[in-house]
Amino acid sequence: MIIFVIILLAYLSSVLSKLFLIQIEEKKLRNNIDFVLVPFLYILNKKKKAGLNFKRNTIGIAELSSIFFGVILALGLNSQLSSRGITTIEQVILAIVFIFVFVSLLYLSVYDIIHLAIPENFLKVVLLIIVITNLLFGIYKLVLLRVDGVEPFPFISMGTVGSIIAGLILGGVIFIINRTSNKKAIGEGDIYIMMMIGFTLGLPMALISFFLTCILGSVVGITYSLMVKKFKGVLIPFVPLILMGFVFTLLIGMQIYSLLTLTY
Repeated sequence: MIIFVIILLAYLSSVLSKLFLIQIEEKKLRNNIDFVLVPFLYILNKKKKAGLNFKRNTIGIAELSSIFFGVILALGLNSQLSSRGITTIEQVILAIVFIFVFVSLLYLSVYDIIHLAIPENFLKVVLLIIVITNLLFGIYKLVLLRVDGVEPFPFISMGTVGSIIAGLILGGVIFIINRTSNKKAIGEGDIYIMMMIGFTLGLPMALISFFLTCILGSVVGITYSLMVKKFKGVLIPFVPLILMGFVFTLLIGMQIYSLLTLTY
């Protein structure tokens, strides 16, 4: 079953990445449906790039990284949803939330790879949806807690104080980095993205996600700098690193937390 999910999410990630490329370039989908549905068609057919102005290696990076993220997401979902004691309803809710956040971050990642910028209107809509979802979960949990004395959906962090604190902490950290670097080290849009991660994962998983983002970002940054033989003024899209930290948190976040709590 897990093999099927991996293949499915990897393929859907490939399709979505090229669909986002066409949307960003404002091309017509019906004229390029084969480009979207067939993996690596731009390699198999050198003339087929959906009329995009992007270079082939840019398209390749977007699609390959999206497929990689899809595979990690599949493994992470399997790890999260097979946790002991989690109910079927919680599994469905978590799957919907995680996939929604994944697709949103995937679009933002592709956009960031292309433009080294973030579409703020789209990001604000996504953040608003996450905030409203938190609010609804919070109200529902508070009402049932007072009526039945038992907190519903204990495996879902959304709607809890920990979720709010995590969003504010991550957003605050990125805000400080943004201001102290005169907006050069990191963009304002990344503040909202990290808040979205915090509101979704809650404590302590959001902090682990931020930790993994920093570690993986350092590895990618150093590797890329060595490849281009340049260590100053190198611009690297940050959203794909946030997405990487998010999916890896779903996969190994609990193991990292257990290791840290056991050690300290």
